[in-house]
Amino acid sequence: MSASMSLCCSASSCDSPRNGVGATLHPASPAVSPSDLGPCNRALAPPEPFAGHSAEQVRDHANRLLTAARNGNTTDAAGLLAGLDMREARALLDAVEGKAGNAPLALAAMHGHVDMCTLLLSHGANVHALNNSRETAVDLSIQHRHKEVTKVLVAASGEEFDDGEEFIDL
Repeated sequence: MSASMSLCCSASSCDSPRNGVGATLHPASPAVSPSDLGPCNRALAPPEPFAGHSAEQVRDHANRLLTAARNGNTTDAAGLLAGLDMREARALLDAVEGKAGNAPLALAAMHGHVDMCTLLLSHGANVHALNNSRETAVDLSIQHRHKEVTKVLVAASGEEFDDGEEFIDL
């Protein structure tokens, strides 16, 4: 990945190179502020160890993490994140998928994968990250009625969990 590329959102107004439904790359300087990018406000400075990798290799790793998160495959996710420092891990953890713009934590939350959420959070996943519909992983876990996932995410956010009417058993 070159020093002028960083992972970005999948905003419909973004014309950055894309790889199917997976991570999008967006040209940006390492000192770019997320607010400088308009609809692509999730850009990160590229981590050093990816400097020797092509953009395609970084997209492949991001896509593999997105797939592992969606499927709850903690073994694959742990392997992808193993040995990465916090900046390197964040480059993968902040990658987003498709038009919805869901990051790995959001995908794990919406599919009810408690262990995956815990793993991603332990590597620095942002519990407050918004998708393109301005929903967090907590919002998605509530919408999909995954109470245990919601408890983990709320605890990570520093808020108190209230299992009120969102989780009334039908």
